[in-house]
Amino acid sequence: MFVMRTLNSLKIFLILLAILLLVVPIFLAQNTSQSPAPLPDQSPSPSPSASPVLRAPSPTPLPGAQNFHQWGAVTVFNGLPSDSVRAIAQTPDGVMWFGTDNGLARFDGRRVQTFTPGGSGTERVLALKIAQNGDLWIGTQAGAFVQVENRFQLVAGTEDVGVTSILLAGHAVLLGTDTGLVFRTKSSGDPNAPAVIFGEPIKTPEGEPARITGLIPDDHGAAIASTSGRGVVLLGEGAINEYPRTIRSPFVNAIVRDDDYRVWLGTDASKGESGIFVSEPDGEPIRIAAPTSKILTIEANDDGVWAGSERFGLFHVAGSKLKKNYTFENTSGGLRSNTVYALFTDREGVLWIGTNRGVSRFDRIGASQETISDIPNSNFIRSLYSLDGHSTLAGSNRGLFRSDGESWKPVPGFDGKIIYAISPHKNGELLLGTPTGAFTLAGKQIASGDFRSFADFHSKTYAAVYGRGVVQLAPNASDISAAVSSDALTTSICEGADRLGSARREMVYLALMAKP
Repeated sequence: MFVMRTLNSLKIFLILLAILLLVVPIFLAQNTSQSPAPLPDQSPSPSPSASPVLRAPSPTPLPGAQNFHQWGAVTVFNGLPSDSVRAIAQTPDGVMWFGTDNGLARFDGRRVQTFTPGGSGTERVLALKIAQNGDLWIGTQAGAFVQVENRFQLVAGTEDVGVTSILLAGHAVLLGTDTGLVFRTKSSGDPNAPAVIFGEPIKTPEGEPARITGLIPDDHGAAIASTSGRGVVLLGEGAINEYPRTIRSPFVNAIVRDDDYRVWLGTDASKGESGIFVSEPDGEPIRIAAPTSKILTIEANDDGVWAGSERFGLFHVAGSKLKKNYTFENTSGGLRSNTVYALFTDREGVLWIGTNRGVSRFDRIGASQETISDIPNSNFIRSLYSLDGHSTLAGSNRGLFRSDGESWKPVPGFDGKIIYAISPHKNGELLLGTPTGAFTLAGKQIASGDFRSFADFHSKTYAAVYGRGVVQLAPNASDISAAVSSDALTTSICEGADRLGSARREMVYLALMAKP
């Protein structure tokens, strides 16, 4: 019995061994054969090259210019009662006032104080204006107020009415509302002088109240009102007339007049279309070409016209052309949000921008940073030269670039070259110093050598040539005529009132020669 069991076990073992010997070669043969063709919805993998090409890693993209000296912000982090800022003003003492969805904020440059002009509903501030006498006029969701001697006084007759716009016209004040009514009162802020309804309510073609979004004075002592639902209308004594220079859109969200008496309008617009219109005196409105979509606010100052959009940031228009579009992304967060509710220019020319994420402060003449190329070494700037006051040359570690004030473009013929110096020659040529020689702006080489610096002294042109010293350039700028100093480590020279000086690589200053 035992022998039979042993024989059976041996047979089973031999059978398993035979199966294993048959399967393993087949498996190995399949692995050494070609892979099956990919399915129709699959992409075939590329075959490896016999001699793979080594590629240099792509440089990390440079971030946008971070112009933090031009931008600033005031938010809830700094004490604002709400990040939704609907109105901005500045009193004669320089204090900034912000109307938010949760109160009136006073900002003196260091701290923020919050006020509520009246009862419930007055914490939502919609409009702010400063009178010539310094009084602060406030439009809220529940009436109009005047701040006189640090006290808030309700303008009688405006209780429980949303005051959306304010026009200070001499001794009178016009108050636009969200019910289509316009109130008129005295500019003195006398609480005994209640506001009275100025004319009939403004209504949409369907008979609904039209929200008044802005008020500006007319040429003939009347007022022009922009509305959401009725377009632009002319307000007279007890009458409402269509504005002669009208536009098709009935939804006008902002109106302003510039120093040239042009009327600017901000309207609703579809995505990709412009919501900015300008009307010349006695002319028809013209649409400004800009992809603004819906415009919520407009401001005119010495730099042009600024328009805040609902979704696409801040637009700057100069003349009748779009100059620049500022967004949260291209300002590296300097502009707090692409939704802009309010714009105001302070007495120093700084633009304040109310958004749904706080207030941004933009100073166009502040220090700024510009990225001239996507190549990191091309942003290593070694020399600058102003050509005519309107364009600038920048010499970098990788090429020469020229700016016309809008963008930087490479100058042909200097791709990849290090530009150490840019300087005019006495003969009128512009000289560029590179490691391989001195060139004209046209790309003509006039001398060989490692040119680091140029200087004019005593009616002659000199150059610092690294490895050779300081040399004098011939009058025709076609060759090196004479050596002034044989200090091979000289990298910089400059002219003074009575002498020519140089600097070595170790920053040791030498007086080369004095003016006779």
